[in-house]
Amino acid sequence: MLQRLIFALSLLMLLNLCTAQAQINDNYNNSYKKIDSLEKKGLISSASKEALKLLAKAIKAENNPQQIKAAIYVMSYRNAVEEGSRVNNYFYLDTLISNTKAPAKNILQSLQAEMLNDYRNRNRYKFYNRTALQTENSKDIATWSLSKLLATASTKYLASLKHESILQSTSLAAYAAIIDKGENSEALRPTIYDLLAHRAIDFFSNGENDLTKPAFQFIINEEKYFGSVEEFATLNITTKDSASFYLQALHLFQDLFLFHLKDGNKSALADADLKRLAFVNEHGIFTGKNELYVAALKELEEEFKNTEQGAEAAYLIASNVNSLVTDENDSLRFNKVKAKLLAAEVIKNYPKTQAALKAQNLINEIISPESSLKTEAVNTINSPFRLLVTYKNVEKIYLRVVKVASNYLRYNEKETDEILAIAPVKEWNQSLPKTTDFLEHSTEIKVDGLPSGQYYIIASLSPTFKEDNNLVSYQFTAI
Repeated sequence: MLQRLIFALSLLMLLNLCTAQAQINDNYNNSYKKIDSLEKKGLISSASKEALKLLAKAIKAENNPQQIKAAIYVMSYRNAVEEGSRVNNYFYLDTLISNTKAPAKNILQSLQAEMLNDYRNRNRYKFYNRTALQTENSKDIATWSLSKLLATASTKYLASLKHESILQSTSLAAYAAIIDKGENSEALRPTIYDLLAHRAIDFFSNGENDLTKPAFQFIINEEKYFGSVEEFATLNITTKDSASFYLQALHLFQDLFLFHLKDGNKSALADADLKRLAFVNEHGIFTGKNELYVAALKELEEEFKNTEQGAEAAYLIASNVNSLVTDENDSLRFNKVKAKLLAAEVIKNYPKTQAALKAQNLINEIISPESSLKTEAVNTINSPFRLLVTYKNVEKIYLRVVKVASNYLRYNEKETDEILAIAPVKEWNQSLPKTTDFLEHSTEIKVDGLPSGQYYIIASLSPTFKEDNNLVSYQFTAI
């Protein structure tokens, strides 16, 4: 099936929710079934004609949700059969936008902004490997500079949030035809405003998009950006760098907070706050940033105990502790131990939540065994040599040495079975220094001298050397 440009799918990827098949208005259901059937048969031209008929029907009926959905079908078929249609579809949306009103108009503007960002991502190499063109054709995106493209996307995203009172009073249910609801979607993105605001925030908070670097560049460099929801919502953020995308992201967070402080939707408020804290922690530049981030997460967890958002805050604390580990700083050496304990608490206190699943994955990552081997490419005939073993969460390894033909190429994944099938010329096991910090360690072990030839040294966590549910490492050396 074609990779259809269904806006609903794009929205759900940004929502990061599990999709479920949306219910389509019965008056249009049969038409979409017919279109999908034609598409499956490869009759793209016929499917496109039916989509155009459906679009005309939706326009005549002033059914904005169905108009958007039909238009997306039309554009997807143009992508399949027309060269340059992805660019043309951007301008095609201008026509639709001029004939619609909020909130449908806002959704189309957000989609149009996403198209520009998608074009940048698809043509990244062109933008970063060319000089600016002397002439930019307003009707030819291919001639636009990266700064013009991002500035236009910025304008579109901001335009998609105008008429906020209408957006804030329109639930997602009204646009079920183009939005597949997922678990908790109504709680976390209860209105069209929430959905479009989060889409815009995702764009503005992407560091790769913030290209302007004036002498008075806006920098997130104060503790106040980690303030409570109430404090942050009314924070007066001033700067000469009014074009800063980070500044726009912070202003949008403030607007979201004020909206949900007023309507009392605590789940949506907490979800937005988690996103704000992560954004400030990632892009802030000031001393003590991490401590402030963890402290803010702890406050959020306490305020939203026994909720998905409280669980997420607890998980993020565990993940943060785990990320700070370094074997060069003794004070942080056992952070993975602390992170494992914190993750276990998340599972205990918040069972059957997404955070609990992520906490279990974190624990699995922390305790997972690892091992690798390294020795000189060439070692001396019949002389013992050193083998460097790098390992994590492993107490003993089983070793083999196998001899291969002189013309044997170094192994690839398809040859491992063949290597393991060779009768070993030497076998032994080796205990490794015990560790309790879940960090990677290295030790050198002795390998007895070998006659002239080419060999593989193989290490396994299991004496069977079977690769199923086991970790097997290979190191080639010539003697």
